[in-house]
Amino acid sequence: MGAVELKFNGFFEKYDHLKDFQCPQCRQFISEQDIEKKNYMLWVSDYANELTKERSLGSIYYGLSFWLKSVEHQECPETETCEKCGELLLLTHLKKINGEYYYCFACFMEVNHE
Repeated sequence: MGAVELKFNGFFEKYDHLKDFQCPQCRQFISEQDIEKKNYMLWVSDYANELTKERSLGSIYYGLSFWLKSVEHQECPETETCEKCGELLLLTHLKKINGEYYYCFACFMEVNHE
């Protein structure tokens, strides 16, 4: 069972749930800034979606429910791996030493005190 991209240009009433998802490419969570700039793609189930039809006050309304399987960045933020602990972090959360090695702030403090 796979997933297909849902091309959607509108807004969600409860978009905060998108922040629960971690981009599988860069392993960073979807941020408020990503949501505001629409820097994300929605991937929905290719089999478990449902179309509903309701009648109310003489009108017919259709509903569409999707199983959201993944949310990815359209453009991933720049990340690097800490040389000491191996954690993948945003470039803004790293320090660069000698122009080539990246360290997270905690590891940077350890390396500078060794």
